[in-house]
Amino acid sequence: MKVATEKKKQGLPYGMLFTHMFHILKVGMIEEIGLSSIFSAASSREPHLSKLEDSIAEIKEEQRKLSKNMEDIATSMKLGFEDIKKLHVVHTKRFGALDKEMRGLKHQVNNSIHVTRNVFPHSVDEFASTSTELQAYVKIIS
Repeated sequence: MKVATEKKKQGLPYGMLFTHMFHILKVGMIEEIGLSSIFSAASSREPHLSKLEDSIAEIKEEQRKLSKNMEDIATSMKLGFEDIKKLHVVHTKRFGALDKEMRGLKHQVNNSIHVTRNVFPHSVDEFASTSTELQAYVKIIS
């Protein structure tokens, strides 16, 4: 109280005194909190570090599994492409043989059409001459 009376005599308001006192208390409390948090952090680092190490181990295990899966997928794709290449070779041979057979059939059809074009007019001409001969014979007989 002596300090407050002295401050009052100097003309300073009481608030400045209390502000200064609160500032001192605040600094003291922060230092205590800071130190206690440092000590608590040091003691809690080990469980936290353990959790991090466990997480890293899990991540590495997951990465190993994913790597194995990727290798399996790559192997499957390689085998698939090899199978496709084999099928392509087989189908190319088959389609080559089919193409050759189709060309042969096309030539046969074209030859048949050509022969029919030549034979049909001769058959018509022969039929007409036979028909004329038959009509003449019928006239003679009747």
